Amino acid sequence: MEEARETERRSLTRSVTTYVDEDGMVILRARLTPEQGAVVQRTLEAACEKLYQENRKAAAPDSISEEVTFSQRRADASTGPRAGRPRSTT
Repeated sequence: MEEARETERRSLTRSVTTYVDEDGMVILRARLTPEQGAVVQRTLEAACEKLYQENRKAAAPDSISEEVTFSQRRADASTGPRAGRPRSTT
């Protein structure tokens, strides 16, 4: 009975909010059920790994692109392989 209440409470408090901050960046905040969160996490992890494998040797030496953080890769993975990334000038 208590587990059913907890499951219902989690479901009732789920949400996703977005807003645009002062420099035009979109802020995304999500509160998901454990099941929803697991799906999102697995999807992001798979997309991040794919991007990492595709791009790990693509950056030119001394390029700022070499310094992509895990969090930046997750942002890229959440919207597609090249979305939000600057185009190469070479």
